[in-house]
Amino acid sequence: MSIRRLIVIACLLLLTGLGISGAMAQDDATCSALQNTAFTQTGTLCATTGQGMMCLGYPAVTAVLDSDAAADFASPGDSVDLALVESVTTSPADLSTTPSTWGVALLNVQANLPVDVIETVLDGKGVIYMATGGVEVVNAAPDTQVTLMEETIAVNTIADADMRVAPFALDSSTSSNVSGRIPAESTLNADAMTPDGNWIRIVFDDQPGWISRAVIDSAADLSNLTVIGPLDFTPMQSITIDSGNTDDADCANLASGLFVQGPNSMPVDIQVNGVDTRISSSVLFKANAADGTLEIFVISGLVTLFPNDPDMTVVIPPGFKTTISVEDFTFLEGTPDAPYRLMTEDELAQVNTFTQNLPSNILHYTPPENNQTQPSGVGNAVVQVTLGEGEHDGLAGARQACANGDIPANVCEILGL
Repeated sequence: MSIRRLIVIACLLLLTGLGISGAMAQDDATCSALQNTAFTQTGTLCATTGQGMMCLGYPAVTAVLDSDAAADFASPGDSVDLALVESVTTSPADLSTTPSTWGVALLNVQANLPVDVIETVLDGKGVIYMATGGVEVVNAAPDTQVTLMEETIAVNTIADADMRVAPFALDSSTSSNVSGRIPAESTLNADAMTPDGNWIRIVFDDQPGWISRAVIDSAADLSNLTVIGPLDFTPMQSITIDSGNTDDADCANLASGLFVQGPNSMPVDIQVNGVDTRISSSVLFKANAADGTLEIFVISGLVTLFPNDPDMTVVIPPGFKTTISVEDFTFLEGTPDAPYRLMTEDELAQVNTFTQNLPSNILHYTPPENNQTQPSGVGNAVVQVTLGEGEHDGLAGARQACANGDIPANVCEILGL
């Protein structure tokens, strides 16, 4: 073969490679523009979505509603009561349509937050779900849904009381669920109680929590409080998700899954694919029904898995992710004392692109950007996780968890804590 022919072939290969690279870059830019358009429209059309409601942000989105529902949910801006929703599915990116589609649905979920707190403290925002680009979200507990009362009952404490994040006392040598201390003779608003009547949910200093019935004035009439048991959930508080059907989507660089954000510094409890999850943060969930796995990417704050079972509890800080087998609740990543790992460079890029483009008006706060840095020098320098500055201190929860010994020391070192 002549030298001239070899040069021609090499040039053709080079031009072909440049063409593929250019097409990929163009597709990435097109996909990012699609995401921006979808989020901007969602922020505009779903800005007034009230608690307990779902809004169609950007097509294509399909919902399965209760057979008795008489609601339209077909066009961007349409909304429907979550109590009527059996499931919602957002489409993966499709650049072949005009306009291109990438489904986005906004859910304003009450979860375990009192109505009074949502309306008066949180400006009408409960737990924010954003289902995006090829995920199915199913209401996992339609038969045990509870409707919490909007009016509260005033109760008075007769002694100092521990306020707890769940309706039981957890005071072991390694953990506690005490979230505050309430003075005697305090007047509190109550909205719920446990089936045995031993625990009452109240609000103190704008924070919801549970106190023992024994510290409440016996003259209080609690008969009209909503009864909440361990298997009672508000609409979409317990869900199953599947985001594993996006292999053929046009935009692999866009995050497909369920973004969940709780109020700043106010823990909320949800259940995802059977995994009890306490969120004090922003988090992205992905799941694959085919292999029975659930992926959890912690963006800011903390995620506590199985928070009510000290033998299973795992606290995951920002910048880390884990994968769980939902069949037997085993962790598939990390080590026994820290069953999670740092996000990869590609995962970080996808998460940051997603969160930094979210419409801030429908969130409690804009999540900080996640970064990793490799310190220079010699020795055993470890990667450092840093979070961008903003209105939300994304490391506040991890800082407290490290002080309490809930996160291993080597992980705290990575976080610079």
